[in-house]
Amino acid sequence: MYLFFEMVGAYGTFANKGVYTSPIFLNRIEDKNGVILDEFSPVTNEVLSEEKAFVMLNLMQGVTTRGSGVRLRWKYGFKNQIAGKTGTTQNQSDGWFMGVVPNLVTGVWTGAEDRAVHFRDISLGQGANMALPIWGEYMTRVYADEDLRYF
Repeated sequence: MYLFFEMVGAYGTFANKGVYTSPIFLNRIEDKNGVILDEFSPVTNEVLSEEKAFVMLNLMQGVTTRGSGVRLRWKYGFKNQIAGKTGTTQNQSDGWFMGVVPNLVTGVWTGAEDRAVHFRDISLGQGANMALPIWGEYMTRVYADEDLRYF
């Protein structure tokens, strides 16, 4: 699971114009009185040129316009720019989808720690069938939640 956490950070590099931002779990720790005991800030580092990051985003947009993520258009009705990448591990034991929209990178991992748990064939056990629908439902709710002000 930690590896997947790092993958979300890596894909965020493309959205951040080539700047990698280390993922963090916590922003701060407070005691019961609200006194801040410790604070954590992500570390940033430029690892790609802005041009290369732009090219990668453009390539990944193809996943959602004519590739394995195209159902985001016809099933979920998304019309906005979405860069994405599906993935499947050996024996269909893990599936994932990384979705990049302006100002938000979200990864969905499905699977089990035990490699004996898996789908019998690729038609059901691929990231486009296991993880992408979760991302689609999640983003539908993100866009519908007016309190988030994310359009």
